[in-house]
Amino acid sequence: MLSAGEGRLLRLERPILRVLLADDTIANAQVNNISPSERLLWVSGLSVGETNALVLDYDEDLMASLRIIVRQNLAPVADAIRQIDSASDVQLTALGNDTLILTGDVESPDAVDDIVRIASTFVDSDDSLINRTRITGPTQVNLRIRVAEVSRSYSRDLGLDVESAFDVGEFSFFIAPGLPQLADAAFGAGNNALAGFQSSNVDALLQALESENLAVVLAEPNLTTISGQPASFFAGSEIPIIQVTAEGEIGVELEEVGVSVGFTPVIVSGNRINMQVAVSVRSPLGTEALGGGLTSPSFTSRQAETNVELGSGQSFAIAGLFQVLENDLSLDRIPGLADIPILGQLFQSEEFENSETELVIVVTPYLVRPVNAQDIILPTQRLTTPVNQDTGDVLMGTYPEPAVLSGPDVNAAFTGGRRGPFAGFILN
Repeated sequence: MLSAGEGRLLRLERPILRVLLADDTIANAQVNNISPSERLLWVSGLSVGETNALVLDYDEDLMASLRIIVRQNLAPVADAIRQIDSASDVQLTALGNDTLILTGDVESPDAVDDIVRIASTFVDSDDSLINRTRITGPTQVNLRIRVAEVSRSYSRDLGLDVESAFDVGEFSFFIAPGLPQLADAAFGAGNNALAGFQSSNVDALLQALESENLAVVLAEPNLTTISGQPASFFAGSEIPIIQVTAEGEIGVELEEVGVSVGFTPVIVSGNRINMQVAVSVRSPLGTEALGGGLTSPSFTSRQAETNVELGSGQSFAIAGLFQVLENDLSLDRIPGLADIPILGQLFQSEEFENSETELVIVVTPYLVRPVNAQDIILPTQRLTTPVNQDTGDVLMGTYPEPAVLSGPDVNAAFTGGRRGPFAGFILN
């Protein structure tokens, strides 16, 4: 078996008279008679295919029958793959003239995309490339999202010093230090800043601020998606809006109002997460007169997109989502505004209305693996129904004091020794 452009030297015992090739477009054979006692035959592959060769001596007796198989030269593909991902163990197999099969283990989905992109340049079409690689690393990302109203004076403890870095109302994205700075997006160059924290630090700080009534966690959604697939959440509602046509007819339309955040995480090499973030805010701006004594609320819409890259368990925050509300804006003047999830609570806050608080969205991505259902233990699964004697001891106050567990014993008692705060997943 030869690769196209590759040759092999064969040593024969008797002098060679001629070589008969069935298809000389697939292979070539050259005879070198060095001495009466030594004969060399050089066989080289020209194009992908299969052919036969018959070697005859000077008595025209058959010396050898050769089956020559010429395959694609995969060395350039293998070299290119090793250059971009030396950690992967990828095998290349050629079928026919234009089909390439990829097998083996690859660390991340991002590495698979790079390998497929390189291999596709060596085949005629995408249908000629068969990808059978197996991803050994995590392929799913869990996004823990916390939406909180934080005192503006204490938000800088989170690294969100919005007022000193930007004009109030500008989108602000923050990420842990030492990570690549965010790409300039719709909010313009110069509106990027770095402020860093780990997930545990954010949890502790938010809990401390909440205990001192300096922060209120409005929502804590969790999203799980596959690498490269989008995930989003919308906190808002639909508000009926009065519409007056040119003919003077009055109608009602539903208008979506709230905060929408979309994420597309991609797991890259080194178990890092590259994430595209899109934020859209539609909030009340005031009211406008429609004539005939009718009024209708007006709204403002703002969008921004950016990319961040961070490690599992690191957090980034989005702030500056809302501009200062108009002084004459009242919840009573816009029916249904108070019932909007998150926004209703926010607009009822006097501190927010007086620009004393800031809406902050903290996002913490985790690399996770699915877990078998039988391995998930609910808190109620370890409860047992007391027998009569136990019931009497409890009622009479003679039941012994329970053992006090601390440290890792508590975690082992309730989780069976498994690690991870998310039911249904194992943290990577």
